[in-house]
Amino acid sequence: MLYVDAGSDVVGINESSPESGSLLNITHPGDAKYGLNLNSSVTSGTQYHLQFKRGGSGSGVVRGSI
Repeated sequence: MLYVDAGSDVVGINESSPESGSLLNITHPGDAKYGLNLNSSVTSGTQYHLQFKRGGSGSGVVRGSI
């Protein structure tokens, strides 16, 4: 189920009433599947998967290395 409220810019996945304090809400059972999968097509070296910013400046990353 996908829930989108354009008036408040809230998106929910598997949510009928997403939390209003977050822009993206994902609910999952957590026992057999990941809540979010980021797949890199690069197969060697460092892969940058997720970046966090504060005020437009980088404040953290999630990356992997093979």
